[in-house]
Amino acid sequence: MARRLALLTPFAFPSVRGNAVTVERIARGLRAAGADVEVWDLSTMVRDSLERRASEYRPALIHAFHAYRAGPLGLALARRIGCPLVVTLTGTDANLDLFDAERAPAVRQVLESAAAVTVFHDSVAALVARAAPEIPARIVVVPQSVDFQDPSLPAVPAPRARGPVMLFPAGVRPIKRPLFPLLPLDAVAARHPGFEMSAWEIMDRTLRTSGMWDAETNWRRGGQDFALPFQTAHFLDGFPTADGRFHFKADWGRFGGRSHEMPVLPDHFDVIDAATPDRPFRLVAAPARTFLNSTFTETPSSQERERRPTALLHPDDCAALGVADGDPVRLGNARGEVVVRAKAQGGQQRGVVVVEGIWPNRRFDGGIGINALTSADPGWPHGGAVFHDTAVSIRRA
Repeated sequence: MARRLALLTPFAFPSVRGNAVTVERIARGLRAAGADVEVWDLSTMVRDSLERRASEYRPALIHAFHAYRAGPLGLALARRIGCPLVVTLTGTDANLDLFDAERAPAVRQVLESAAAVTVFHDSVAALVARAAPEIPARIVVVPQSVDFQDPSLPAVPAPRARGPVMLFPAGVRPIKRPLFPLLPLDAVAARHPGFEMSAWEIMDRTLRTSGMWDAETNWRRGGQDFALPFQTAHFLDGFPTADGRFHFKADWGRFGGRSHEMPVLPDHFDVIDAATPDRPFRLVAAPARTFLNSTFTETPSSQERERRPTALLHPDDCAALGVADGDPVRLGNARGEVVVRAKAQGGQQRGVVVVEGIWPNRRFDGGIGINALTSADPGWPHGGAVFHDTAVSIRRA
């Protein structure tokens, strides 16, 4: 006899809502695996009829899709007939309901009582773990998927359309506004001829517009050499100044900004945040190896490698501060304070603390990120890139 399973959902097929589409795909997969599956639709069935059907059908397991909207009733039905409850957390559950003052208690009760909790992505599991630390042991990540009943594409001519043709290999529903990110492309296409051109045509147009060879000639000849002549490249015919001479005295004033603070002749420009007895440590806040930019701080693989914001210190500095690996330490200066976890790092200079990464503020103890300590002053002479040199104090938190 096939194992009986009941899926409880806010909406079910043939509704085109996201919950309905996903639940129908799950039900289809379970049936294909040999299970006897019923889908109970909260939008068409009242509680009394669901209770009667649960007592008649006696499923071995109830799967509530949506912790807030289906979870409480799913829990009540599971307890009524004595079967386990599995809950699937939706994006609304994880991002809104779990943190809503009115809805969170109901969501937490469901999650705490469920035999298992499924989520669609590692990032959702991490979010739930932070909000409800007692749940992670029962969380299972089951990635979303697309179900192609017929994997072959129809043998019809490609649609004749202006510009690129894009294929959406999924159930595209208007409520998700799938065309929203494409709308701005209409305005770009109207003024940019590249939408009507092939990659080769774009290269050819770019080369010709730049006063270079056409693409075909450029490809056949292996490219053009635009290096300066030896005489010019080595300044044998002078420097690119009005008198052809190299000027040791820079005219910083023509840049404006903070140019008046700079030395006129080549000299050491002492603008670092010098260490003091009150702030004896030099802070390095460079990106971590796996955090190229802030996008990577949200990817599960990068988060797993970096784990959390950490203050790397020389072992002797850790000993002097009386801290061990994992202890919270407070870094501070006149701009603010940040709390991170300490870690001894051999091979590091004494008096230097390294806090790698570009972690978002919420990942720091206290919710204040490392930028609270670094200067926001513009670089000399008038803005541009800067290298932060920051002096901080460190003490046990």
